[in-house]
Amino acid sequence: MRKLSCWLIIAVLTIHMSIYSMDYTNDEIDFETQESDDVSQASGRQSSGMQGNQSSSNPCNFTGMEDGLGGPLWDSSAQYNLHDIVEWPADSGHFWQSTTAGPTSEPNATGKWTGPCSCEEIAEATGFVWDSTLAYNPWQIVEYNGAIWFAQDAGTNAGDAPQSGSDLWVLCEDSCASIVNVSTPVWESSTLVTEGEVYEYPANSGHFYTVVGVGMSSQTVGAPGVDLDAWGEPLDCDCKEIWADSGEPVWDSSANYMQNAVVEWPAGSNTLYISYDHGNVEPGSANSSYLWTPCNGDQPSTNPCEEYDGHGGMPWDANTLVSAGEVYEYPPDSGMFYMVSPGISNQVVGAPGVDADAWSEKGCSCADIWNAKGQPVWDANSVYAIGVLLEHPANSGDIWIAIAPSTTAGVEPGEPWADGNEWKLCGPEDNTSSGPCGGQDYVGVWDNLSRVSTGEIYEYPAGSQNYYEVIWQGVVDQEVASPLYDNDMWGPVDCPCEETWENNGQPVWDASVTYSPNSVVEWPAGSQTLYIGDTPGPGDEPGVDPEWELCSSPNEPSGEPCAGLNVVGVWDSSITVTSGEVYEYPAGSQNYYEVNSGSPFMNVGAPDIDMDVWTHAYCPCEETWVANGQPVWDSSNMYWTNEVVEWPANSGILWIALDNQAGLEPTSTSIEWEQCSDPTMPSGEPCAGLNVVGVWSTGMNVTSGDVYQYPAGSSNYYIVNPGSPFWSVSAPDIDMDVWSPIDCPCKETWVANGQPVWDVSTTYYQDEVVEWPANSGVLWMALDNYFDGSEPTLSALDWEHCADSYPPSNPCAGLDVVGVWYPGTNVTSGEIYEYPMGSDTYYQVNQGGPFTNVNSPDLDMDVWSPIDCPCKETWVANGQPVWVAGTAYPGNYVVEWPATSGNLYMPLETAGVSSGAGEPGVDIHWVLCDGEGPSPGPCDGLDVPVWDNTTAPVVGDIYQYPANSGTYFEIIFIHDDLNGGPGWVADPIMDGGADEFWMPHTCPCKETWEANGNPIWDSTISFYPGNYVVEWPAGSGNLYITEGAGITGAGEPGVDGHWILCDGNEVEQEATPDKEETEDDSIPSIGVFGTIVAVSLGFFIATRREQ
Repeated sequence: MRKLSCWLIIAVLTIHMSIYSMDYTNDEIDFETQESDDVSQASGRQSSGMQGNQSSSNPCNFTGMEDGLGGPLWDSSAQYNLHDIVEWPADSGHFWQSTTAGPTSEPNATGKWTGPCSCEEIAEATGFVWDSTLAYNPWQIVEYNGAIWFAQDAGTNAGDAPQSGSDLWVLCEDSCASIVNVSTPVWESSTLVTEGEVYEYPANSGHFYTVVGVGMSSQTVGAPGVDLDAWGEPLDCDCKEIWADSGEPVWDSSANYMQNAVVEWPAGSNTLYISYDHGNVEPGSANSSYLWTPCNGDQPSTNPCEEYDGHGGMPWDANTLVSAGEVYEYPPDSGMFYMVSPGISNQVVGAPGVDADAWSEKGCSCADIWNAKGQPVWDANSVYAIGVLLEHPANSGDIWIAIAPSTTAGVEPGEPWADGNEWKLCGPEDNTSSGPCGGQDYVGVWDNLSRVSTGEIYEYPAGSQNYYEVIWQGVVDQEVASPLYDNDMWGPVDCPCEETWENNGQPVWDASVTYSPNSVVEWPAGSQTLYIGDTPGPGDEPGVDPEWELCSSPNEPSGEPCAGLNVVGVWDSSITVTSGEVYEYPAGSQNYYEVNSGSPFMNVGAPDIDMDVWTHAYCPCEETWVANGQPVWDSSNMYWTNEVVEWPANSGILWIALDNQAGLEPTSTSIEWEQCSDPTMPSGEPCAGLNVVGVWSTGMNVTSGDVYQYPAGSSNYYIVNPGSPFWSVSAPDIDMDVWSPIDCPCKETWVANGQPVWDVSTTYYQDEVVEWPANSGVLWMALDNYFDGSEPTLSALDWEHCADSYPPSNPCAGLDVVGVWYPGTNVTSGEIYEYPMGSDTYYQVNQGGPFTNVNSPDLDMDVWSPIDCPCKETWVANGQPVWVAGTAYPGNYVVEWPATSGNLYMPLETAGVSSGAGEPGVDIHWVLCDGEGPSPGPCDGLDVPVWDNTTAPVVGDIYQYPANSGTYFEIIFIHDDLNGGPGWVADPIMDGGADEFWMPHTCPCKETWEANGNPIWDSTISFYPGNYVVEWPAGSGNLYITEGAGITGAGEPGVDGHWILCDGNEVEQEATPDKEETEDDSIPSIGVFGTIVAVSLGFFIATRREQ
């Protein structure tokens, strides 16, 4: 019988567990979020979710490769899941993916692992570039400034940029940037090495090895590449690779450089230097040899077309699937080629020149690629791959591209049966250029071997019809950087419209023709109306499509654009200029520049580049109109940029043309015209609160405190800084040593203009100030010119609310404020000033006054100290206001709430609170500044202090943050502070991002609910604060808690997802009859059923064994 009992028990347990292990319940299990209690399980990183671009040519074949993830260091005591990723060896930047689940041996190619994949291989496969707006998961691999980084186990928040010394990011060891700021001595057989050190071997080889032997410390080892237990894989880095992986830095005079830093100097020169000590001195200077040595023979190429390796590609269209590194021609038959950017894999992208993320920034022509490859000539004994570019016959200048997958040796380009079958002449059939726009002489196509002189004109790139003149004076037969990069050396050459058209045979526009940039055509035929093309396509009609710009018309008016300026002529590089002269540049552009004080000037740069000599000159409205004979707008006339007309006739309203056009009536909604004068302007002056001397012009001597308008009619004002008088000053928007911009004082302007009230029928101009509603004290400043009918409101685009005018009482009235501080003000100790105007930010003058020639309060800390508004005194001074719902309040304004409670609140932000702000004590945008605060409140069941950064933190402590917010956090991690001291914790992150120090803490539901009086959800309450607990339905015992930030416009708990059901049924309730009935009628669980079956079978088995 004892045997029978034992076998019966064993049978019952075995069968019961077998059946119980099968899950037939209706409960859903989220396998993605379940966590193991075993800390050694799943310590690797599984990839999931983030979509990237995986290149089919990448040697790595991890499952989930598109996520771009690495993983933590392999742990011999851990168990891993299928497809977990780990790093091994330590700090190698090499990753392995598990091919099984369970315990594993050391990652290797013959074990339960696949790999290794390096950081760079994973980054190349995905193309992820660091984005400041994204938070990154642990182990995410991204590119940043040319180097490859991977996030650590805490992940990152948005804006946490990869940088050396960060505990959030690590630079991949297979990036050459990893040896910058690292000592890399040459290894010798007698060298004592320690784990983690980096050595070069052999000397001057550019091969770097890291000591990876675990626990090695000051001991001799075998040679790198031989003693594999001691050394990691070699990292091969030359100057160019270190510079590229570091983000191609230019030497910075303010930086402190360490060993192996590579910089370019001068900027744009492609001359590289590498440091072998620490400090800073200009590379190449007389005393720089202690720090810098030139990277001789290891400089980056100045020719970006070398990357094409002598190959073009097939034509691209919108349906083409492209991948990184591939080359395509666009437009078809243009001879211009573009390379697909890294990170693109077998996908559809936008056109070259449009989709900047998908293509190389600049295209290369047939000739550019051919030249970069060394000008190869067709060889009858060679077999060529598709896309190869070569010349045939030799010295002919004819460049051919192979268009078959491979060509048979001896198949000569140009043969009738081969042309269009295996070879094709590269580029357009007529790829010759007759010079700039077909109408000017020029030297030829510029390349990096060209030696140029001042005044010469070159095309670049070849076949582009883009022309540049050497404008730097004194240049004679020397090499210079590309016209696309050196704006001091080169100036673009604009096409002469009529000359180009005549030299090209006076062509009439043809809808079937593809026109190159700068082509000039007549349209309609015989009209003498000429248009110049930007990048017109077939069918783009002149006068209709914006790719064509009108450049000549027989209906041009006799008046001169900008005739109110005394224009000397068109500037060119040979002219010696004098202060006060006005020049047009480029020719026909209607852009004018005035020569600054300090002439005569010789060897000046172009007006749009040399800002020390030139200032942009604006057309004077009324003077131009009078100088041209007071013309009235005529729909049949052609008008040029900056011409001025009157419209309607005899109205005195003047308009200035913003573009070349005809037939477009000047109106307030027209984008081609801008009103510049109106006799119906109100008598009030915009910015009348400023004592404006006048409009500044070249040659004026100015005095500290004077205010000038510049440019004329611009509504831009500048005040002269302390230290006058000044002579020969430059323009106010350039010479910041003399000038400071100044805003219009709102209230003073309003008073100076007679305190006007807004009128729906009045036309308003920029910086005018009105009151609205009448007698409210609320002031508004106009943001636009020439508008009416727009009522001043917070949502109006034409008006800006004056910050110091609402509510009518004075924020910070408890301070005895002298006024707004301006440059030139002499101040005395104890005085208080606001700065900047309307900011509600206040500063008190330190002891030791009076002070003269002081700098602004936010800069001169020897004179100024910031001062806060006194809470209760400000409230009393403003008449003890009580908070009113729906009212906007400025920063530093103090209100009481509830009435007679003695609780005073001030806006949290200096900008104040909007009219939609919630109740003080509930809305976190209010801060309690006097009194005991609201009671009862959310989370009253949780009695914890408010966090501040002076509190000594302890893991597990709970704090409220910010004060009166009803938001609580628990400390989960502490590390050394920024100065190396113990116990430093950052403030909690409030935007929901990842936080390594804190996790949100939920209020105790039942205690909070009872402390607040057992509230029931009320549909009429529009705002519930964070962590507030309600019961719903009434009497149900179901408690719900709000999200930490509270709920505005809250819906019903249990329906609105912003309510969170409290864990457990915290309020004891009797079971309802319905519930009991349901339970009585329910089917027995699988566990009970399994037990019944197990007992029956067990009995049957045991009986048989007895028999």
